[in-house]
Amino acid sequence: SVGTLISQRSAGAYDPSRAKQLLGEGFEFTALVWNNVAYVQLAEVLQAQFKQIGVTMVLRPMSADQSLDLYQVKRSADALVSQIGGAAPNPALTAQQNYLSDGLNNPGRLTDPRIEQLFAQAGTSQQLQDAFREIAEYAAEDAYNVPICDRRLHYATTSQVQDFDQLLKGYDDIRVVGKS
Repeated sequence: SVGTLISQRSAGAYDPSRAKQLLGEGFEFTALVWNNVAYVQLAEVLQAQFKQIGVTMVLRPMSADQSLDLYQVKRSADALVSQIGGAAPNPALTAQQNYLSDGLNNPGRLTDPRIEQLFAQAGTSQQLQDAFREIAEYAAEDAYNVPICDRRLHYATTSQVQDFDQLLKGYDDIRVVGKS
């Protein structure tokens, strides 16, 4: 994944002073946040870390459906703090959603001609899987539209739990969980 590639690079030690120096005067961006405690707390931690380097992260807590509409459809926010990250098991969908100019998770329509070309040239799923390695390298190199953290949930269940499953994208589906 792109996040793995970035973490494997030699980014150096945590140095807020150096980050401030590289950013100059800093900047401000808006992040839509799913309005439940876990995501709001995560966003507040990120906001405090960005503040240390002169970056203002404006938080807009709201419902999941509203945030997805504003971020993916209306493209009216810079960032999204949510469960949605990408189509983990599917490199083609991950590349399309995150790195192509018309991708759902790319509201700024930022892209790289090399990524667009690699995606267009890959015909079969195997070719795209091979191309995705290069696409991920370019995305990591440019460091745009990159997940900065990942929240993992773990569940313990008993034989009484029914219909606990995973969605095709690899996320847990707890919408219809029941008890026998």
